[in-house]
Amino acid sequence: MNIQFLTPSLLFNRNNIQKNNSVQKDSFVKSNNTTYPNLAPLAKDTVSFTASPMQKILLMRNDRVAYGVLQDIVAEAQKDVDKFVRTLKAGLKGLVESPAHPDNPIVAGTAGIKGRAKSARSLGDKIPEDMITKGEIDNVGDLRGTRIVMRAGTQQDYDKLFKELGKMVTRGEFKPVSVENYRLTSKDSYVSQSTLNKFETVCQKMGIYPEIISKPKESGYTAVHLNALLPNGKPVEIQIMGRDMELSKDIQDQYYKWMFCHKDLDPKYRKIQKVFEEEIPKLDDFQLETLKRYMVDSFDHARKVPPKQSKRNMNMAKDFLDFPYSLPQRLSYRSIYEMMQECDKAEKLAKAQKAAKNTSNKG
Repeated sequence: MNIQFLTPSLLFNRNNIQKNNSVQKDSFVKSNNTTYPNLAPLAKDTVSFTASPMQKILLMRNDRVAYGVLQDIVAEAQKDVDKFVRTLKAGLKGLVESPAHPDNPIVAGTAGIKGRAKSARSLGDKIPEDMITKGEIDNVGDLRGTRIVMRAGTQQDYDKLFKELGKMVTRGEFKPVSVENYRLTSKDSYVSQSTLNKFETVCQKMGIYPEIISKPKESGYTAVHLNALLPNGKPVEIQIMGRDMELSKDIQDQYYKWMFCHKDLDPKYRKIQKVFEEEIPKLDDFQLETLKRYMVDSFDHARKVPPKQSKRNMNMAKDFLDFPYSLPQRLSYRSIYEMMQECDKAEKLAKAQKAAKNTSNKG
């Protein structure tokens, strides 16, 4: 990710910037998973969603994908993700930390191995104008994403992990396409080149030839991304990183969406977006450069946080690099982290209340 900051004037007028391929929910018909009478036909065979997907043209004439159609694609992708997460948990269960094995490398519980399908909103923002069929959209590389979070980023831990991933490849549970190593081999590298070579050899014995890519990120972000195909042929991304790196990445993602991609944040993070809208346009060039430098330094800091035992209620925010005094503290990683925690908690509560209400109504 090559971070390039907008000038203060452009940031101030951010809301006037045209968003290409954006999904506006009120502009689209609600999907009933069968027909879409409000979609302008672009080909003769465009009526049924259930027929051959590569022939179903889903774009309207204004180049916006029907929101309901995207929801259907995401719902199906989420089923693939859920199934693959179960597969990962079964294949890697011997590496997950527990009271009996506190030194195992993968973080315990749902925080250690998890997955998500990209939201309809994010998917609509990402797809290019010439991607117009369900089949094409369904094969967007990061539509299906999973993550393995390590307690510490030592080579020994990654050696163990890739050995087990190799066994999963041998069993046909996924097919690697590429391995992107964003921390080059060094004294503090995540995964050694010899380990990647061994993994590549295992794949080749199965007639699979993944591309091994080693390159640093200008942003300072370091992780291993394994791009693969599921047994059903659909692409899935496996991100592997330490938990401190994950924390910094999740926070920087909010900045990245708003400042560099001109996208609104997830609706549940409206509180964070409001802070961005109020504070970032006020920053001068020096402050913007300071913020940029802090983002890079935060990733470097996260790599150096010493390993520690997991605790369910651990306060991870204390590990953040001190935020520059010259910047508004409302923009600090610690502040954004706390707001994200509040927003996630509120969303979880709202979903629980909605589920309870639905159950009550059925009763």
